[in-house]
Amino acid sequence: MNSQSIMFDIKIISCIVGVLMSSTVLASDIVERENNHPVAYAQNIIPGIGDTNIIAVMGVVSGAPQEDLDFYRVYARAGDVITVDVDGGVGGLRSVDTYVAIFTGDSNHTMLRENDDADYLDPGSVHRYDSLIENFVAPKTGNYYIGVSHYPRVFKNGAITNVGFEAVANVNGDYKLVIKGIRSRVKHVSIDVKPGNNKPSPFNPRAKGVVPVAILAGENFDPMQIDVKSLTFGHSGNEKSMAKCNKFGRDVNKDRKLDLVCHYHTQAAKFVKGDLEAVLKGKLKDGTDIEGRGRLKIVPEKAE
Repeated sequence: MNSQSIMFDIKIISCIVGVLMSSTVLASDIVERENNHPVAYAQNIIPGIGDTNIIAVMGVVSGAPQEDLDFYRVYARAGDVITVDVDGGVGGLRSVDTYVAIFTGDSNHTMLRENDDADYLDPGSVHRYDSLIENFVAPKTGNYYIGVSHYPRVFKNGAITNVGFEAVANVNGDYKLVIKGIRSRVKHVSIDVKPGNNKPSPFNPRAKGVVPVAILAGENFDPMQIDVKSLTFGHSGNEKSMAKCNKFGRDVNKDRKLDLVCHYHTQAAKFVKGDLEAVLKGKLKDGTDIEGRGRLKIVPEKAE
């Protein structure tokens, strides 16, 4: 695509995003990043809370049609039931007859599901030309690729199309790709900084020594399954401030579940004046990312 067309489309997409963000609840709105084809250049998509809405353009929304395909990479866990839904491909700024497919994340990019025209008119669409893949079950944990093309360029194994680009009707236009059913890669957990005090934890970032942090057990979460060597804690959550973790769990909040208490070097946590929370990051033994945030109150600096 030429630079003038790209700039024009970016301005239009920004307007669309503004409208969506003002009216959408529990959704993660992402703007398509070009160049995201061929599949090796797929845009990495990290789902947030609720549905993931990708605001995108196939080619351009004005002027002569231009060649384009869109690829997105997502991470899913085995058993995730995923819906890939095109909305507004027909009836937007410029109508495009979409075609979508899901591919494996390995180098073969085997096509697992595909759709050209939806079987019915789903909410968000005014024409069945908007493609729809429902109830795709991820066979294993890992990366998957979602490809968006336009009829008559249909996908086949290898994340390639059956024919080359031809400037015919409905090959360019704007659309929204809605992805549902992918669980966030990050498991959010509860932490208690300086457990035993229900108020925000007074904290002097200049103090020597360590600060205790309890990682609390929860529904379907056992903190004893944490890979303690992966834990980081501090201002951003990326600080390598670990001192030690207690070998055995203890029930910190009296809910009859074992919590994990770890200790972190105060100065290595790199807190600064104005911090209101601490961030903990790490992984479970099965590789799942975890993140926790706890209340914090930095002790004011003394007047010089």
